[in-house]
Amino acid sequence: MNSFRAAKTAGLTLGATLLLWLCFSWPLPRYMNDGIPSTPTRVEHETTRRMVQGDHLQLLYSYWLFADVATGQTPFYYNLYEFNAGDDEERRCGATDDFPLSLFFTPVYTLAGRALAWNLTGLLSLWLTLLFTWTLLRSRGQPVVWTLLAALLAIALPYRWSVLCGGSPTGLAMTWVPLFMLGLDAAIRREKMWGGLVAGMALFLAYLNDSHVFFFVVLIAPVWGLVVLLLRPDTPPWRNRRWWGRMIVACLPVVLVLGGLMLAGRAAQGDIVDSMGTHGRSWMEVALCSPWPRGLVARGGAGADHALYLGLVLPVLLLVGLLAQLVSCRYDPVRQWRRTLAHVLLVLSVSGIVILALGTRGPFDGYFMELVRRLVSPYALIRQPLKILIILPPLLAVLALLSLESLADLLGRRRALLTAGSVVLLATMLDYNSQIKPGVCLLDREQGAYAAVAADAKDAPRALVLPIWPGDSSWSSLYEHYVSLYHIRMLNGYAPVPPMGYSEKVALLHDPANVGRLAAPQIEDMERRGIEYIILHEDAFPEQVSSYAVAFTLHRLLIHPRLELLKQDENIWAFKLLKTPRTVLPALPDWPLFFPSRYSSFEIEHFQSDPSAVVREEGASGDHLLSLPPQGPTAMIGPIMLWQSHDTALLLRVRGNGSLRLELQDASGEITTNDVVVHDPDWRWERIPCPVRDDSATTITLGGQSGHVEADVLLVTAGQLPRVAVGESFSLAPPLFFHAGYTDLAHNAVVLRAESEPHGEIFYGPMLPLAAGHYSATLRFSTDAPVGTRLGTWNVAGGVVATQSCAVVAGAEARCRFETSPGSLPLRLSFDYLRQHDIMLRDVKIARVAE
Repeated sequence: MNSFRAAKTAGLTLGATLLLWLCFSWPLPRYMNDGIPSTPTRVEHETTRRMVQGDHLQLLYSYWLFADVATGQTPFYYNLYEFNAGDDEERRCGATDDFPLSLFFTPVYTLAGRALAWNLTGLLSLWLTLLFTWTLLRSRGQPVVWTLLAALLAIALPYRWSVLCGGSPTGLAMTWVPLFMLGLDAAIRREKMWGGLVAGMALFLAYLNDSHVFFFVVLIAPVWGLVVLLLRPDTPPWRNRRWWGRMIVACLPVVLVLGGLMLAGRAAQGDIVDSMGTHGRSWMEVALCSPWPRGLVARGGAGADHALYLGLVLPVLLLVGLLAQLVSCRYDPVRQWRRTLAHVLLVLSVSGIVILALGTRGPFDGYFMELVRRLVSPYALIRQPLKILIILPPLLAVLALLSLESLADLLGRRRALLTAGSVVLLATMLDYNSQIKPGVCLLDREQGAYAAVAADAKDAPRALVLPIWPGDSSWSSLYEHYVSLYHIRMLNGYAPVPPMGYSEKVALLHDPANVGRLAAPQIEDMERRGIEYIILHEDAFPEQVSSYAVAFTLHRLLIHPRLELLKQDENIWAFKLLKTPRTVLPALPDWPLFFPSRYSSFEIEHFQSDPSAVVREEGASGDHLLSLPPQGPTAMIGPIMLWQSHDTALLLRVRGNGSLRLELQDASGEITTNDVVVHDPDWRWERIPCPVRDDSATTITLGGQSGHVEADVLLVTAGQLPRVAVGESFSLAPPLFFHAGYTDLAHNAVVLRAESEPHGEIFYGPMLPLAAGHYSATLRFSTDAPVGTRLGTWNVAGGVVATQSCAVVAGAEARCRFETSPGSLPLRLSFDYLRQHDIMLRDVKIARVAE
């Protein structure tokens, strides 16, 4: 009989989970074997994109590592494939953080691959959450439909889907919250030791999987214990020693587990300190992650606001249920006072959780968050206030059922009330479902450049993957996925807290490789560590990585005498480090200039020595400029890196009548002085050549010499746009632009792939000033799309008199006419890609035309 009931419960909850999962996760079920969820709120019309960087890939890598160890491909308790500095023994670290769900992932991965294994593991965590919550609620003896719908709240809240689809370990670890509550309920209400064992096990699993889940479970334990005690059907025999003995024995496993973790030095505070630093998060960090209160009820929110969403239906139900319970207590206080107190305590707990989830945007400017941070020291280490919502779903499920129970007790269990309560809970589910729009990351099963490295290596392959980050950037999750395909040991990696010494000994030393610099210190370090390969992700190259677009880095790597191109597979390039320099360099397209990034542009007023010299003006870059009279304030920029190129120069936007002195001091202390004479009331660009003999850190100082001159912005450039007369034109090779996709060297073009690139402006440049005049900008392209298909929009903005745009349509010309004024700000051409078809961008032609 018990077996039949257990099977019935398992079947009912599994069926309900499947139905909810199909509705909430769609279209993921269509790509079960090909992709995994990457976001709960996609902004693109397309539902899938190949290899989207993010925490979902990092967590998948963690589960894959456990499976690889379990199947004997990787030594036990080793993570060899990231942050590997050459000594495998230094990479002894845990592969058990994802236990026990990784035990389910492993056999499915072995039989069917990582995408299906990952998706089924997520489904399993939802089912277990529902099963535990259902079992917890069944003891209330309410109608099955109410119990089931209330329990479904535990897996329907947008926060659960936010962390589950976003790849946070929290999404899977939240499974253990209702299990802990179930165990504690059995230990206190039924005085059963197995309940304490279950609660202790849940506490331990929460600790293994996610320190935040562990911390908040411990935080809510006393409150939940008191609620359970108040909801007992009988009055606790406070003076009965045997009762106290049974209670102590039942709860002892929880105390022992918690004490054991604390004694081991890895309890909640220790774990969070390890992962977040010893000084806690600053108030500003918390503010940046705090949602707006409108997110509680505003539909269609994004980010933290989306995860906070509760809607209107459920809070109204909880409020009505509380009023009903208060009325019942007034009529029958003797029988109802304990349940009323438990109900009020739950309402206050849920309200407190929501207030703390608002962080600095909570009532009274975040007073309650500040108070809790002072009183509970580990709380100061939490950056995302929303993390407290970890414990909200099962509490809401209990409170929703108690509210319906209170209404039934007050009004009677009429069929109309049963139907109305069910409709309210179902409406809540539908409301939450409308908030979830998952995006799917399609996974690569192979990658040619990485495969070439693995095939070429005589021993275990070791590589440096570019761009290199400090270690905590989600861009590196792409590297984790690819190295896992071929068991390549990577020098860099991705972790919330990188290994000790990584930042100084690895990231800082090899950061110049992001601009293609491989000098003797970097090469010697790579050889010492046994690293023979460099892999470049061309399309994972945001502006903060380098002073220039990726073409600058790619060009320097291709012509480096110690590197040989091993393989290009679309957006990824693999280079081999040669033992001796080569004498013959490859023939490359002519790239006469390189486009500066925003990190090569300096608003001079930000570097002034006297704030009173800053003047607000709408026509200036950043709407401010710096006044530089003689003997007045100066501006000191740097030290900044000046990278060697064939035409390094500074472009300074100035106006006025007088002169400036510009000094460049390199790392050796040598100073080069340039006097800039200005006689123009309108803005103009002054070019100051600064040939760089070797890549060097340089400090730039700017001050007035005579007259009165105003300075706006300084650009560090590697070439300039040509000046052309009316009727003349020049071309810019697409690889020079900031772009997604990949470079086709044979055609000197950029290829954008509909399956892989994001929707939006993913091709732009040159971010350089253009002489005053009338121009046309033509984007030449080819595509296999049918004639008349719209592929995107060609835009001209920045540095022009009026913004212009035109549709990019297959079989038609994409040309915009525009005008620039004297001394105009840097020109920005961009292509807004619609992801309808693949497209090859072949040329950007700028022609001077008559007015």
